[in-house]
Amino acid sequence: MEGIAEVRPPHDTALATFASRLVAVTLLVLAAYHVLLTISTVSAYTLRYPFMDQFRFNLRYLTMPFPQSVLQLENGHRPILPGLIRVVELTRLGGTQTLQTVTSWLAAALAAAMLLREAHRGLQGNWLLQAAAVCVIGTLLAWNANVRMFIHPFEAVHVFYILFFVVAAARLALRACAASEPLPWIVSMASCVAATFTFAPGIASFAAPMSVAILRRQRFGTIAFIGATAIATLYVYYVVLPGAGGLRGNVSASSAAVFFAVARLGAIYAEVVRLSVSELSILVWIAWSTGALAIALTATTVVSRWMRRRTFSTWKRLVWPYSHSASRRTH
Repeated sequence: MEGIAEVRPPHDTALATFASRLVAVTLLVLAAYHVLLTISTVSAYTLRYPFMDQFRFNLRYLTMPFPQSVLQLENGHRPILPGLIRVVELTRLGGTQTLQTVTSWLAAALAAAMLLREAHRGLQGNWLLQAAAVCVIGTLLAWNANVRMFIHPFEAVHVFYILFFVVAAARLALRACAASEPLPWIVSMASCVAATFTFAPGIASFAAPMSVAILRRQRFGTIAFIGATAIATLYVYYVVLPGAGGLRGNVSASSAAVFFAVARLGAIYAEVVRLSVSELSILVWIAWSTGALAIALTATTVVSRWMRRRTFSTWKRLVWPYSHSASRRTH
């Protein structure tokens, strides 16, 4: 009788398969919706001329000698890498924004490709989880609430350069752990430094290789190397470069930014119920509460598995630090 009780009726299996496929299709449709909506928005509204802050930047790039023009502090940020691209545009490309547009979306495409590749490999054989991963990636990368950053090449380089460097840093850290070679760690740190000097939130990129090193139980020397690089980068950022005095007096934290970062992680769940719930305050509460719950569950799971010396898949090690840094890069 026990053997008979454990047999699942065929119609239950078919129903479960149908339900799983329906959920997977829904998740893929949501991902496609976000990506296509953003592509449509960018195609129709991308600015082809300087706008807002860029006029002030361009004046500085044209009137100050190089490299001082790109090293200056700007509202707490040090966009040195984007500054190099803008100087090339002004001096070689007639002031167009083509180079910023092309390189920013190329960086976004490369980051998405790396994440999707790991989702396919790390979750192979479980198409429902693969669909969920595609939906999470598509929602985080192409959430049209960030349209201002998407249509303005001046802003897009800040967002997508950091995104690429974060994913690359995590991927290189994973390779370093597998190969036990120092070069991937060095390049990973260089990616974090590049993210920092793209825009201020890029400093959070150091969380990516640090998370990988801790989850893979690397030697203390490796963890110390990551920490020392982060501290040295902050020292150069806050002390060495021009305008450091004013920067140290303006360091602050915003509770609104923290709230938005948590809500960003739960935005996918608000999207699922948006067709049936129209009240904005309810959608915001759903996004924030599910984001907070996801953070709590993820932290609890990671700590529990780490203490029990359980292993983590490459997909988990890549996406966890990316999700943290993705929430930090919004502003």
